[in-house]
Amino acid sequence: MKDKIIEIVRGACALPEQVEENTALKSLSLDSLSFVEMLVELENAFGIEFDIDAFDALYNGTAGDIVVAVKEKTNG
Repeated sequence: MKDKIIEIVRGACALPEQVEENTALKSLSLDSLSFVEMLVELENAFGIEFDIDAFDALYNGTAGDIVVAVKEKTNG
């Protein structure tokens, strides 16, 4: 699951990026529109839904925070 999530994050970047769990999302070539598109792709891939209120916290976090959020939503 973690590898798939990291791959989705990497795929949303405008440039080729090295993405690890501790990578700050703001350090990536990921604008706000790409970020939202990435969250929608994660929602579709894992059958989950993010609360709009969580977007800011996730955007200011790391790739690992995205992994944790998806795992929590899937009870995985």
